[in-house]
Amino acid sequence: MNKKSAFFSMDALIALFIILLVILLVYPKITHQKPKSNLNEDLINVLSSLKIGEINNSYAQDLISSGKIKDMNKLVMEQIGEFYANNMTEAKFLAQSILAQMNTSENIGIWFGSEMIASKNSSSYEDSKNIEAERQVISGIEKGRATSGFIAKAWLKKLVKKKTSLIVRGDLMCGKWGPFHGSEYCGSAVARINYSFFVPENANINSASWLAEPSWISQPTTLWINGSKIFDGQIEYFRIFNITNLTHPGFNIAQLKGEWGGEDGASHIIVEYETPDLQTFQYQNIFPFNEMTTTGILYHEKALFIPDPISSMRVQANTTFKTKLEFRRGSQTVVVGTKTPSSGLVVFNDTEIKTALNNAGIPYSSLNNNYMFFILKIGTDNQANVNIRKNSYVQVNTSSYQEIPFGSIDINQKINIKSYSNLLLGDSYKNLLWEFYLPRNSIPMYADWQLGWISTGASSQEARANSIILYQSPPSPYLVAFSRFAYTNQTNSGVFREGLNNFTLTFGDNYGVSVNASLGSLLYFVRSFVNYGEAFEKAAGGTRTIEFEDGSSRIISIGNPADSWDPDTDAVDDAVERLLSQLDSDDDGKLDLIIDQDSLDIGTIDISGVPYIWNTEVQARSWS
Repeated sequence: MNKKSAFFSMDALIALFIILLVILLVYPKITHQKPKSNLNEDLINVLSSLKIGEINNSYAQDLISSGKIKDMNKLVMEQIGEFYANNMTEAKFLAQSILAQMNTSENIGIWFGSEMIASKNSSSYEDSKNIEAERQVISGIEKGRATSGFIAKAWLKKLVKKKTSLIVRGDLMCGKWGPFHGSEYCGSAVARINYSFFVPENANINSASWLAEPSWISQPTTLWINGSKIFDGQIEYFRIFNITNLTHPGFNIAQLKGEWGGEDGASHIIVEYETPDLQTFQYQNIFPFNEMTTTGILYHEKALFIPDPISSMRVQANTTFKTKLEFRRGSQTVVVGTKTPSSGLVVFNDTEIKTALNNAGIPYSSLNNNYMFFILKIGTDNQANVNIRKNSYVQVNTSSYQEIPFGSIDINQKINIKSYSNLLLGDSYKNLLWEFYLPRNSIPMYADWQLGWISTGASSQEARANSIILYQSPPSPYLVAFSRFAYTNQTNSGVFREGLNNFTLTFGDNYGVSVNASLGSLLYFVRSFVNYGEAFEKAAGGTRTIEFEDGSSRIISIGNPADSWDPDTDAVDDAVERLLSQLDSDDDGKLDLIIDQDSLDIGTIDISGVPYIWNTEVQARSWS
């Protein structure tokens, strides 16, 4: 082969390769993209602008003719939405009939919320690779809710009166405190004790009673109420006195004189009264000691239950005698210190109390939601006229308080014993059950027990609330004096519940609690209002008779008095019934709170005019 010819051919091939490479790199790549579909956007626009009365759809016309569609001016989307909320079958049929009329080969569907209610498609949505969606929110529509009608709320603006209780609990108090059968107890000494209590000035007192339980069996005792002697004789164990006629609004004084001792800590005064005040509860941080005079060492044990976190404490005794302060929680007793009076006062400050408790392994953070006892031992053996006077108290400050909703109504009531079994001695039993009822939407503060106990030896001890164990010995330490017990919602979840509640005490062979000398009480709040409820076809009101626990009844008329009372169809009637159920303390259909025609205020809304109360998102989706 000619070499020139070979080189020429090779040069031509290389030149051709370079030309082709340049063309491939420089010449732009041209692709064809399918234009975006506007079908879903167009569908949303048509459904949200066309009125149901204007649509050329045979199924819609049938619904109009049958009366199932009443408002011709309602938009098509709103009409489908109304059916979606209340009649899903009609919603699906109407939406499907509209899609069936569309002249398209594309896949298209209508979603309300997360649910597809209609579609026109040639391939399944689940197998789609490309999805386009157009969204619109329609107000006033939610599945299962009415789309038109009325909703109502109700609240109490005032009371005629409410029934509540003032409870004054006694403490273990006596003289000549000293050794007794391997422990310590009251000696044989005359003791004079004053109990001060205040009944609201606007109260109407229904009843008042005093359960007096002296230190000793058959102790000669004299009792006075506001200066009037009501008893002078021996009290074997305890005795209950009716003091209604001698108790009055304002300050009252009950006095006990024991010839051999004072009281053993189970005494209590209960004043049941009526008041027009919505709220009588007040947070308390000063807890007074009772005034007392005796011979020998004066013993005064102050029991306190503080539900909230404790930040500081202070104890003050107004006395001219040397004073020892002790602190007890459960089975553990701590000596805080002993002081002589200065200017007629003995004061133990927060630092002294906190240091003593911390050294004993009892931080303040462990004290709330448990009973604790501040014990004063004043004077020395055989000293005469040993006393503690007014302005003696325990001060407990907390870092926070349980929030009480504005306008709530506080109720303080006795908890009645339901049953008891396994007799130990007298009226003291080993197994006891209390029951109480909490109304709907109520806010329990605490349940509190003061117990008259008796022991013939060490024994097992168990306390439960709604079957939840709150105290159990063993393994917890045995409590010689199981005299107080209380709990709150913070004690354990489930100790309070709406409706019926119970509290049980179970003891072993050697321990019992008196069914007559023990006292349970409950403090809770009821809401004085109910918010907007479900929608109803009318809000006319009517006339209703309300019955009360005192046997009386009142007729109230709200709105149209001639309209029938029907809470199943009337928003106003429903709101009133919901409010009344909150005010029924024992679910018997009768109210402890007395209300009248002027007590109630009602607010109603026509929900067709407030479409923002609830809403649903509608989507038109196309896919391929």
